[in-house]
Formats: sequence, structure tokens, C-alpha cells
Amino acid sequence: MPKELQKEISLLSAEIKPVSSSKIFLSRLPSLDGWRAVSILLVLGFHSSFIQGFPVWLHPAFGWIFDGNLGVRFFFVISGFLITWLLLQEMNRAGSISLKDFYIRRCLRILPVYFTFLGVLALLQFFGAAKQSSASWIGALTFTRNLFGNDAISGHLWSLSVEEQFYLLWPGIFLLASGGKNLRTTLRVLIFGILLAPFFRALSLTVFYPSPPFQLSGNFQTVFLRRFIFSAF
Repeated sequence: MPKELQKEISLLSAEIKPVSSSKIFLSRLPSLDGWRAVSILLVLGFHSSFIQGFPVWLHPAFGWIFDGNLGVRFFFVISGFLITWLLLQEMNRAGSISLKDFYIRRCLRILPVYFTFLGVLALLQFFGAAKQSSASWIGALTFTRNLFGNDAISGHLWSLSVEEQFYLLWPGIFLLASGGKNLRTTLRVLIFGILLAPFFRALSLTVFYPSPPFQLSGNFQTVFLRRFIFSAF
């Protein structure tokens, strides 16, 4: 081999550096697409049984196979896992997390389509083709539809509201836990969240979504305590 060619090869080899796996940044996990499909099928199958003209004899089978609540919870778990995974990747890649960039990405991903839907809904209400209460509009515009309003036309926005509330709170909590690098701080944050969850669950069952057999009756403190114990399990 000519000396000049050998020299050229050696120079090229010196310039090529191995890429550390910690520097590789992926924004999508293809393996989660299958779980998303399962979640979509569960939710669509559940809601299809409420369509007018749906065969009555299929109700038991659809009710057993298509668990819509489970499908929504699949989505919540997938979102939580994916967002945490992306935060961990950014922490490993850059050494820190930019909350500003995170919220900008979330806004660009969700708000254009979301407000387009609300704009169409506003036009339908303006022309009298649809109607929803002020409480539902407040819930929809503030991503608190899971707390305010009960109109069916925007009822499905409750799950997106839960997602947005998670996006708002979790990155800050993640930073507070030092991105999982400080074990003691991470455990404190996790234990605090675990202890707080039954309290909010009991509050939800008591105040926001009272339903049998948990309808508010008698002494509030007694009912709240019973629901707190129930929610803890």
C-alpha cells in the first residue's frame, strides 16, 4: 500500500470518534406504538357499545373485552413513562433540563390542534348547532375539564386535562428529585407522592365525583376518612 494512502487512512481514523450511547438522543420509542394501539382499541371498543343501534347481544362481550377505563390508564402510564424517559435522556445528554424548552415542545405539539377543536366548537355553539355551559368552557380553556363542567360534547377532554396537569407538575418534581441522581431526595419525593395520592383520591370521590356507594351523606369527616382508607387500598 502506498505510504500516502496509509497516511490518509490514519488521519481519517484519528478524526472518527466513537459515539457514546449517553449522547444518542431519541425522541420516540417505536415499541410503545403497539401499546398505544391496544389502548385505542380498548377505548373505541368501549364507546362503540353506546352507539345507537349497536346490537344488544354484543354488549356483554364488548363490556368484557373492551375495558375503556383500562385503555385510558394505559395511555396515562405510557405518557408518564415516555416523558420521564425523555427527561432522563436530556439530563444525561446535557447535564440539566430546560423547563422552558420542555413546555414549548408540549405547547407546539398540543395547543394548535386543541384550540382548533375548541374554535370549531365555539362556531357550532354560535350558530346554535351545539351548546355547552360556561363551566365546561372554563374547564376546556384551562385544561381543568376533569374538574369543571358536565357537557358531553367536550367530556372527552377530561383525560387530556389530566395529561396537561401531569406535564405541568412532573418536570418540576423531576428536577426537585435531581433527575434521579440523588437517591435520598428521590425517595423523599416518591414517598411524599405516595402518601398524598390517597388524600386527593378521597377528595375526588367526596367532592368532585361523588357516586354510589360513596355519595356524600352524614358527617363529612366520617365519610372523608372512610374514603381515604378505601383509596389507600
